[in-house]
Amino acid sequence: MLVAIPLLGSVLFLLTALETGDRVRWICALALYGLALGAKEIALLFPLAVALLAAYWGDQGWKAVPEWKRVPRTTAAFVVLTGLYFVGRLAVLGRVGIPNAMPWHVFLLTAPSALSFYLRQAFFPYWLGLVYPIRPVDFPDVGMRNLLFPLVIVLLALVIGYGLALRSRLAAFGAVLFLLMLAPAMNLPSFLPEQLVHDRYLYIPLAGLLLVAACGLSIFAERLL
Repeated sequence: MLVAIPLLGSVLFLLTALETGDRVRWICALALYGLALGAKEIALLFPLAVALLAAYWGDQGWKAVPEWKRVPRTTAAFVVLTGLYFVGRLAVLGRVGIPNAMPWHVFLLTAPSALSFYLRQAFFPYWLGLVYPIRPVDFPDVGMRNLLFPLVIVLLALVIGYGLALRSRLAAFGAVLFLLMLAPAMNLPSFLPEQLVHDRYLYIPLAGLLLVAACGLSIFAERLL
């Protein structure tokens, strides 16, 4: 909640600022982003979403042609604020992340299981727990359950998401928002082996995924009618 409320509020203020050109609303969007970033580092990639909105959102909604010249002046302050956050974190903690000995090949083998977990929890949150049995995957442990089946789920989700993004700019923004907000949680080397995934990391990305799902349902309903 400490991240979700200010971050979603920042999106709303930013949308209205892009529609009206109101600097006060833009400042409110920036201030709310600062609050969200101070609460949790999951918001640190939000400036990329701001850049997309600056290019594609205008006074009439989604633009057919992006206005890239508006991106630098809209996103610069968000990028600077993110940089100040990194400098402050480094000054206080002495590091940006938590070092771990997970090799790159283990990360690549484990990522499909983590991604499929978050997709499952987003659409079928039947299994809830403090700790989940997802562990780092290495070559001796590779199998259907921990690599091949999760990989099929992730690829299927990517195909569906890409297809919806081609048909709707709102779905495209939702997909980008989902991936950007989930990216910090996919920094698996920063987590303990028995704490790779948690439900709480899905709270903000779920907003983007719901936009994609809503657009998908709308397109499906239009075809039926």
